[in-house]
Amino acid sequence: MTQLAVALEFDWQNPLWFWLAGAAVAILSVGILFGYLSVRQASTRKLLLGVLKFAAIVLIALCLINPRWVKRSPQPGENIVALVVDNSSSLTTRGENGKSWGHQIDAAVRDPETPWQLRLAQDFEVRRFQFGGRPRPVESFEGVQFDDTESHVGAAVVAVEERLTNQPLGAILLFTDGNSTKTDLETVLNTDVPVFPVIPSEEKSYADLSVESISVSQTDFEDAPITVLVKVKSANEAIKEVVAWLEPLDSISSTTPAEAISENGEGNLAQPAKPDPAPQQITLDVNNRGTVKFELAPEKFGLLFYRFHMISPDEEEFFETPERSREVTLVNNSRIFSIEHRSQPRRILYVSGRPNWEHKFVNRAVTDDHQLQLVSLIRIAKKEPKFDFRGRVGERSNPLFRGFKDEIDEEAEAYDQPVLIRLNTQNEEELRDGFPKTREELYRYDAIVLDDVESAFFSHDQQSLIERFVSERGGGLLMLGGPDSFRSGNWQRTTVGDALPVYLDQVPTSPDSSLRFNLTRDGWLQPWARLRSTEDAETQRIAAMPAFTSATAVKYAKPGARVLSQMHDEGANSFPALAVQSYGEG
Repeated sequence: MTQLAVALEFDWQNPLWFWLAGAAVAILSVGILFGYLSVRQASTRKLLLGVLKFAAIVLIALCLINPRWVKRSPQPGENIVALVVDNSSSLTTRGENGKSWGHQIDAAVRDPETPWQLRLAQDFEVRRFQFGGRPRPVESFEGVQFDDTESHVGAAVVAVEERLTNQPLGAILLFTDGNSTKTDLETVLNTDVPVFPVIPSEEKSYADLSVESISVSQTDFEDAPITVLVKVKSANEAIKEVVAWLEPLDSISSTTPAEAISENGEGNLAQPAKPDPAPQQITLDVNNRGTVKFELAPEKFGLLFYRFHMISPDEEEFFETPERSREVTLVNNSRIFSIEHRSQPRRILYVSGRPNWEHKFVNRAVTDDHQLQLVSLIRIAKKEPKFDFRGRVGERSNPLFRGFKDEIDEEAEAYDQPVLIRLNTQNEEELRDGFPKTREELYRYDAIVLDDVESAFFSHDQQSLIERFVSERGGGLLMLGGPDSFRSGNWQRTTVGDALPVYLDQVPTSPDSSLRFNLTRDGWLQPWARLRSTEDAETQRIAAMPAFTSATAVKYAKPGARVLSQMHDEGANSFPALAVQSYGEG
């Protein structure tokens, strides 16, 4: 931008004149001084005559120097002034006079022939912008409708400044009500050009309710209610009581609970219909803010939409006729939000190195749970070397499969392959080739359980796939103890071992005797780690448990892990029994 300035400029043809004039003034002044000192006259008379002669000498010297007053100013149109108008719907709010704030701004900027715009255009090049989200240049403000659903005030000012970076931008005139949908107003203070906010005349008082935020909390279980927290506020003390309710909208749902996934063997997800939450009435606090809490139990599954409404209790009949309400606007009394209600059960891949009791009881526990599906891959025999000729002459397949699949001999298990069985699969193709080898196959599951299986059972690629399943996909990983698990299964120095919450490279001390189980402080705080609803009942359950005679001991938990339960032997040694940690996204 070209700077404005007023300066006194000395103009002479030769700089030597300045020094000559100065020397002449000095010499003559000294001569006058000594001349009057030798004259016997009254002091007042000598002083008056000396000052007059000195003034005459200075004026003659100034005439020789030829000074001029020069006022510097930019040429008309050399600098740019940006007119930036907020086009958000918040400007449709009405004041006490019945006119909206947008009406005041529209009357000021719509006609480019208004006197103030004509006067501005005489000295500056005027650029016009309107914004809701990002600013866009316009020829005039005739298209301003105040209908944008967002208002990024600070970002709009910064964007205009960046757009005119290499041009002489002199100032920004910002027409807005100051209501930004982003917390970016402080960025206006950091601009390199002056910003002049032009806001409507403020009303002394007005009533207005608005929604600050809506947050949705869901658990991994569909039966648990969905919690919706809505933070609301009032512009002032005019409204202290608020009635709020939720309105279900059309939802994107391809299946009903009764139909969900039944053809794939995943069980019937139908649940009893539950009513929508009743309207609630709250009282705002001293800061004119409040929080409304709803608990939803939707009958439908899929992407569900709700609209939140609120209004003052004495104005409920005006909700359909907002012009009769005492609030400046009812537009910000509602907000639409969405909820993703899963219809698919959580699928767990259970990999066991041998048939054991653990799988039996885990499978029995989740059989009646429609939200969980346990898909099992159990090894019933380890692989044998090809040179073991205990079979019949000419027989290459494992004798365990003798009598089966006679018509498909090429699919019979060879000696160098483990014998696996699959349980609870969706179809005959699932896990047909054993543990998944690709992301597409493994990422269809939500969690993996490794039960008493050594690391050699998996290839290096499969181990890396398990690690990425946890860190990238956000899946869960549970490793159970056993003769071929943890350090005994050579899981140390593997990518899977890195994801575990315990150290496997340190040899633990073997328990001296039988072991007792107990929850830690963190374990008591986790509802899923307890089996009883009260502390006394859980304490009695743990006390009634028989002692463990053996355990797969580990020495230390990692720093970021939480130990939820421990085992103690009679020698006061403790070992982690259940430890968890966050690893990447899982």
